[in-house]
Amino acid sequence: MDDIQKRHEYAAGDAFVAWYNLQNRKRFVYDERPREAPDLNYIDGGDVLDVEITDAYYDKNDTEKQRKIAHQKADAPISMERHKFRRSISGGYQCSHVREKF
Repeated sequence: MDDIQKRHEYAAGDAFVAWYNLQNRKRFVYDERPREAPDLNYIDGGDVLDVEITDAYYDKNDTEKQRKIAHQKADAPISMERHKFRRSISGGYQCSHVREKF
């Protein structure tokens, strides 16, 4: 595992645990990174919260684009088109295109 993936997992785990603590009035703090799954362990007194970080991509091409961007590869795209979904008043979803520049 490379440093970028580790930093991503720590950031995602810390954000999730901060939200979890607020929702559940807990005080979990980072404890360690186990050798095997799960990715991260947090503790609150004698309680342990195991966190496994999983990413999802649209398809194989999206996976490759995202990794190139994260690793700042020379052939990484400088912008990407994404879809932004918003819930409409009627209860359905509306999709708009968003162009992001990196």
